[in-house]
Amino acid sequence: MEKHLSVTQGEWPIMELLWEGPKTLMELVSILSEQVGWSKSTITTMVRRMDDKGLITFHTEGRTKVFCAVASREEVAKHADEIKDRLQFSQVSNSGT
Repeated sequence: MEKHLSVTQGEWPIMELLWEGPKTLMELVSILSEQVGWSKSTITTMVRRMDDKGLITFHTEGRTKVFCAVASREEVAKHADEIKDRLQFSQVSNSGT
């Protein structure tokens, strides 16, 4: 699966935690409900979408899903810089018309 390296503002807290190391869904819920006030269903939806995008993945240990980052912090930062550069180029190109 191709990775979509665009990380939304809402996805950053999950990525930050997973860059520290693998986490179960309940570990993410425990931390994120305290840090940002998200419910279990919100976090479940977020990790499912992030898995679909190829940003994270999971493996199963018994009945527990353990999530980890697929996209590195460096890959995501490089992608963000490339988008920023394209936007700046576009603005410069459009300002000359």
